[in-house]
Amino acid sequence: MKWSLRRRMEQFLKRTRTSPTRLGLEVTGDPRLVFQIRKGRVPRPLMEAKILAYMERVERGPGETVRSGRRRR
Repeated sequence: MKWSLRRRMEQFLKRTRTSPTRLGLEVTGDPRLVFQIRKGRVPRPLMEAKILAYMERVERGPGETVRSGRRRR
């Protein structure tokens, strides 16, 4: 596992005051996810992408969305 994922996860938890259990439940439904990663569990690339996407979505906030270049008609 990349050290940067664990570091980013820890920073996210501190910055957002999210509990490790809540992060695991929201991303995968597994309340032990963060604790297992802290103990050395290496998430697969898809899981890592889910964790990062969730953290980005939360940090972006409900009013800020990423727009694609396409327009609605």
